[in-house]
Amino acid sequence: MEKLVSVIIPCYNDYLYINEAIDSINNQDYNNIEILIIDDGSNLKTKKVLNNIRQQNTNLITQKNLGPSAARNNGIKLAKGEYILTLDADDYFEPSFIGKAISIIKANDKIGMISCWGKAFGDRIKEEQNIKPKGGGLFEVLFQFHPFAFGSLLYRKECWEKINGYDENMKNGYEDWEFNVSVIKQGWEIFIIEDFLYNYREKPNSRNSLANRNYQFELRKYIYLKHKNLYEQYWDTLIEQYFDLIIDLKNNNNFIYNSLDYKIGKTLLKPIRFLFNILK
Repeated sequence: MEKLVSVIIPCYNDYLYINEAIDSINNQDYNNIEILIIDDGSNLKTKKVLNNIRQQNTNLITQKNLGPSAARNNGIKLAKGEYILTLDADDYFEPSFIGKAISIIKANDKIGMISCWGKAFGDRIKEEQNIKPKGGGLFEVLFQFHPFAFGSLLYRKECWEKINGYDENMKNGYEDWEFNVSVIKQGWEIFIIEDFLYNYREKPNSRNSLANRNYQFELRKYIYLKHKNLYEQYWDTLIEQYFDLIIDLKNNNNFIYNSLDYKIGKTLLKPIRFLFNILK
C-alpha cells in the first residue's frame, strides 16, 4: 500500500491562487494523499474561497496571523502521513513530483528531504526562468552559494520531529533556509530530482523579496548565532562571504549616487535643505 503523504499548504490572502495549488495536488499520479490548508489569518475574500473548498481528503485549519513557520507546524502536528510535502499557496507542482519523490526517498534511508528543479514565472519577470537547485551538504546549505532547494519540498515527518519543527521566531523570512540547516545538521541528506516539477510564482513585494530587501542581515545574524558551532568550522568562508556582501552594497550605493535620478533629486532638494538649515 502507498504511504500516506500529508500536503501542508499555509495560506495568507492567496485567494487568487489557492485553488491552482490544490488542483496540482489532486492531479498527482500518486493517490494516497491528505491536504491540510492552514488559513494564517487571511482576509475575508480568502476565507470565502477557503470555506467553499469541499474535498473528502482536505482539512481546513484556521489561526490568527502567526506566519508561515507556525502555520506549517500547526498543520504538521495534525498530519497523519509518514511523509510531509510543503507547498506555498501561490505555487504548484507537476503531476509526477510526489510519485517520483516517494520512490526515491523509500529506497534510501539517508535521504531526508527531496526537492527538484523548477520554473519561476509571474508578473515580476518578463519570461519563465529555469531554476536548478543543486542540493549538497552542510557547507552548501550554510552558505547558500547557489539555490539549495525550494522551500516547498517533500521530507520525512521524522526530520521535522527531530528538530522540533520550523523556527517560529523567524516571522520575516528565511525560515526554510534555517529548517534545511537544522535537518542536515542531524545527518540527513537532500536529493534533487533533475526535472522541472515545481512552479514558483514571483509576485511584486513577495515575502522573499521583502526579506532580502529589509531583513537580510538581521535574519543572517539570527541563523549564524543559532548555528554558530557549525559556522565556526568554516570561519574563513564566512568572513569572505560577508566581505563580498559589503562590496556588493558599496557598488550598489555608488551606482545610486552616480545615477541621473539621484543627481536630479539632489539638485531639486538643495533649496529646501538651504531653507531648513536657516530655520533650524
